[in-house]
Amino acid sequence: MKKEKDKRNIYEKFPLFVPGLVGSTMLLIAVLPIEEYAYYRILRWAICIIAAFTAYKSYEAKKHFWVFSSIAIAILFNPLIPIHLDKEIWMIIDLITSVLIFIPIWVLKSEKAKDEDSRGKNI
Repeated sequence: MKKEKDKRNIYEKFPLFVPGLVGSTMLLIAVLPIEEYAYYRILRWAICIIAAFTAYKSYEAKKHFWVFSSIAIAILFNPLIPIHLDKEIWMIIDLITSVLIFIPIWVLKSEKAKDEDSRGKNI
């Protein structure tokens, strides 16, 4: 029973856990030699949506660096007006972006998690 509660708590404490993990994994897969262009189209949609959600959560948390970096990522991966670059450049961008999508998982903890952390330190 406690393990189920702990699993639920991770999503409450870290609202970007699943999107960040999925986005980072997709970006790391994109570095591999994939011939199907459909994957990159799905990747653009997914990363754009994840970045927009991260920008929103960053704005709520008043983390300005993450707001602007997330907006930049959303623009770069915009599927409606795509930016076309060489595969080698996209590989570097994908690696950097996978880190920039993953870090906010812990930087943007929910208020509930911050309260629990501060109470735990005071004990």
